[in-house]
Amino acid sequence: MKVVSVSCGPWHTVAIVETSTIDRKYHNAKSCGKLFTWGDGDKGRLGHVDSKRKLVPTCVSELIDQDFVKVSCGWTLTVALSNRGTVYTMGSSIHGQLGCPRAKDKSINTVLGNLTRQFVKEIACGSHHVAVLTSFGNVYIWGKGANRLLGLGDVRDRNSPVLVESLGDRLVKTIACGLSLTAVICLHKDISLTDQNACSSCKSAFGFTRKKHNCYNCGPLFCNACSSKKAVNAFLAPNKGKLSRVCDSCFNHLWRITEFSNKVKMENRTPRMQLVTNARRVSDERTETESEDQI
Repeated sequence: MKVVSVSCGPWHTVAIVETSTIDRKYHNAKSCGKLFTWGDGDKGRLGHVDSKRKLVPTCVSELIDQDFVKVSCGWTLTVALSNRGTVYTMGSSIHGQLGCPRAKDKSINTVLGNLTRQFVKEIACGSHHVAVLTSFGNVYIWGKGANRLLGLGDVRDRNSPVLVESLGDRLVKTIACGLSLTAVICLHKDISLTDQNACSSCKSAFGFTRKKHNCYNCGPLFCNACSSKKAVNAFLAPNKGKLSRVCDSCFNHLWRITEFSNKVKMENRTPRMQLVTNARRVSDERTETESEDQI
């Protein structure tokens, strides 16, 4: 096992630990990020059934089936992001920072509302507020609104995700939160081919044999080895429906989004459509089996 991400609040710590599990669908081994918490358990911030303090890292059993990729801690708050773009919160709800209108101090909440059909790729916590960045470059925020730190034009608290409309015409690259402030980094333009001399990933210098390419999702320049794959729905692509060159990191991210979208489509299918799909799958499997038997 190895720790891939960690975050600390004033009195608690959360870590994502990479473990090996068996894929129930394909029956092969795969790595999954499991959530471990320890420290002060008041207000349910550790995500366990009880609110007792934990002196050693303890796996959050209620979320054992999830694969986590990022985690962030607030004052009495823990926020975790799964590989399917779903946000989970646990801890105090005094300012609405759990993101669920009906939530009280509770072990675990799934943030829905305006994020129901969104794929979240980045999370950040302040002391009593949360900001997230979606795959479409939109920033949603909730929690304590004092000092206008939510960027919504007033000081009211929010108990569910609200779109920061003032950033609607910006290309947001990343987000960050301080105790009582929120910051974003925006890309104002694509990086010119003449403005960068080394690959953004491997840091190797560009040359005659190492060509440079813009990633159509995040913008910076990469060498051919670090941007050899193509994907649809790249954020900066002229036509998002067509395949565009992206860096390896963005390719993996876009692949997860596609997987998430396919899952949503499957959930929205009528029972009749699901029966037809299953029947086709069984027919294809029989055809493959018959072909193998003939061989």
